[in-house]
This record gives sequence, C-alpha cells and structure tokens, in this order.
Amino acid sequence: WEHPNEIEISRARIAHFHRVNTPPRGIWRTQCDPCEGFHRPPASNWRKLEGSPLFRDGNALRPYQLEGVDWLLFSWYNRRSVLLADEMGLGKTVQSVAVL
Repeated sequence: WEHPNEIEISRARIAHFHRVNTPPRGIWRTQCDPCEGFHRPPASNWRKLEGSPLFRDGNALRPYQLEGVDWLLFSWYNRRSVLLADEMGLGKTVQSVAVL
C-alpha cells in the first residue's frame, strides 16, 4: 500500500474511509451479552469420549471422526485456537456439529 502522502486523493475521502471502517465504541459488548458470566471449565475437566454420541436415525461418528471430536474438545478445554482440516468428505461438518 502506498503512503497517503504518495497518492493524490482528497483528505475528505481518506477521512470518509476511516469513518466507515472504524466500528463505533461499545458496539461489540452490550449489557445482554450471551457470554456474560460464562466461565470455561478447567482443562483438568476434559475426558476422552468413550464412544460416539448417537444422532438421528441411529447414526454415529466413525472412529476417525470421534478422534477429531476428542481433539476439538481437548483443544477447547485447553484454550487452544485450532482449525479442523482434512480431505473433502471425511465429516468436518459432522464433527463440528458434534462439538456444538
């Protein structure tokens, strides 16, 4: 990106850009924040799943999907930001829904 002094553009347009791209103060946190009072349990509370949760029509997670769900839950308990990525068609959506 060019430095503002190096391009020919009006100061009014720059001010407009900053005005529309800066969120108003206080908009992100309101008095009815759904996370208010929520506390994540300590990492020591995490337990490996014994088996797949049952879904509609008797469906269950496959072993590799269960391992993915365990990993997502372990990461959540340990406050790790993670990304679930694998080949197409292996059930990332199902694993994410199972965690939720």
